[in-house]
Amino acid sequence: MISNYLKIALRNLIRHKTFSFINIFGLALSMSICLLFMFVIKDAHSYDNFHPKAERTYRVLTEALRKDGGSEFYASSPFPVGRTLKEDYSQVELWTPLIAQFSGEVGGNEDELYLRGLFTDNTFFEMFGFTLAAGDPEAALSEPYTIVLTKDWAKRLFDQDDNYGELLGKTIEMPAYASYFKITGVLNAFPGKTHLEFDALGSLTTQYALEKAPDASSVSTEWRNYYSTYNFVRQKPGATVDEAEHALTDIAQHKLAGLELESRDKGYRYTLQALNDITPGRVLSQSMGNGLPSIVLWFLTALGLIIMLTACFNYMNLTIARSLVRTKEVGIRKVLGAKRSQVFGNSSVRR
Repeated sequence: MISNYLKIALRNLIRHKTFSFINIFGLALSMSICLLFMFVIKDAHSYDNFHPKAERTYRVLTEALRKDGGSEFYASSPFPVGRTLKEDYSQVELWTPLIAQFSGEVGGNEDELYLRGLFTDNTFFEMFGFTLAAGDPEAALSEPYTIVLTKDWAKRLFDQDDNYGELLGKTIEMPAYASYFKITGVLNAFPGKTHLEFDALGSLTTQYALEKAPDASSVSTEWRNYYSTYNFVRQKPGATVDEAEHALTDIAQHKLAGLELESRDKGYRYTLQALNDITPGRVLSQSMGNGLPSIVLWFLTALGLIIMLTACFNYMNLTIARSLVRTKEVGIRKVLGAKRSQVFGNSSVRR
């Protein structure tokens, strides 16, 4: 019986080439597109899955309230907001600032390369799941003008792809800072995808030292600079997001009172965003990383369903349109004693 079904199916494929091509190609194409979208969506949800205690880790966002009645959300926030939340309130057990102002030309063996990095401190290795192939995570970013390189940049600058301990103590020149930076660590390869993009980490004490120069802009004390710093906090066990955001509201009310804001702004609000909600997540100004926002993933999901349903409806319409052609065959099979399941099964194979 099965061989009979296969013969009939093959004969119908050959006899009705156009019908067969439309059905097979349409379903195959729609399934391929849906699978592609599924892989894209799965990849988008693979960011930042390797950090410790991620369920208690949050990024501080800024909502800039405009004088025209609108508002704009930023992934960044003023440096003092994170520091005040950690020092003056009880909800936070760990605070890590990332200042996106560490960049410039670097002299290597022969070529000069442009390095993009972040100023931070040793809490970075406690907050996030990055580890060092060489160096001490508790001291690597303690002193001014020290730097931690990624493995990729260690190879670019020194053609070093093993024995990274040999690089510790060496210096690299960064003319933008009129100084040499001492290498105090080399990062292992990232354990997974992350929205945090950097080639190197500079010590936060370097930022403090730079701010002491005449006419230097201050990031660490400027409440109106909500562009440069990404503040990450880890809440204490049992602390709630509502408690922390209430503290942020209190900070905004007391610390911003009396300050002359930007000409387009009338005030600021600060909120928390869970680390696992950053990528994919909402669309924010000053976002870091290349991950797709959640709205794009929802669009791909809806588009995939539409494509699949369209192919299915097309298949059903074409099959129903040809159903009368098989009336005679079905009648003969019933007369010969075929059961309902056999007629139905053969009908499915034939189509």
